[in-house]
Amino acid sequence: MIIYILSHKNNKQNIYKIIDLQNQTDFWLFVIFIQDYDVYAPKLQVKNTYIMYKNNKFYQIPWDFDLTFGYTFGHPEFVDEYMKIPKYKFNKNGDYVEINKKTPDYLYYYKPKESLVMPSEVNPVSYLLNAKDEKIKTVIKERYKYLRTNAWSEENIMKYIDMYEEKIFNSGAYKRDKERWPIGAYLDNDDEKLKIFKNYVKERIKHSDEFINKL
Repeated sequence: MIIYILSHKNNKQNIYKIIDLQNQTDFWLFVIFIQDYDVYAPKLQVKNTYIMYKNNKFYQIPWDFDLTFGYTFGHPEFVDEYMKIPKYKFNKNGDYVEINKKTPDYLYYYKPKESLVMPSEVNPVSYLLNAKDEKIKTVIKERYKYLRTNAWSEENIMKYIDMYEEKIFNSGAYKRDKERWPIGAYLDNDDEKLKIFKNYVKERIKHSDEFINKL
């Protein structure tokens, strides 16, 4: 698909003919919405994306979601030239505290206001946007509105986070994990559970809305 985009960069209609538009739009929005660094990072863009060709259309399926919602690997042994060193702590009050050392707790390289847009060389939606295609802007905004009203509503997302909080903390799994592997990205106060993460996600939703509205 990358080769096709590059070879047809002056013909937008050919791009539309070869992609499943809803799939590509959903993929593009999803990466931005959750700040999926696993797909966005230069050395991961191709490796962490499944590309399917079916009925003369290209589809993209994201894979790997460890590095999302601002998080990047913070432990020195995991860091290389494309794994960003976290720069901030996002505390329970929703404030950022800049850090000057590599520490493994609640680290965020990106802030909620930052949207990770796939480069046009590897993504057809980004290519069409950069080509000033008005149709794709309309498609993106309409699809985003639908998703935010349904599956991606803040209410739905918070329900999922509450469900995971129940499974991770109230089941005792978090405590057992911490006892088994004492060195890790654990909370300063275990009673906070996913409160900090919830605050981050709420902020990300707000800024994602603003980003799409400004297209």
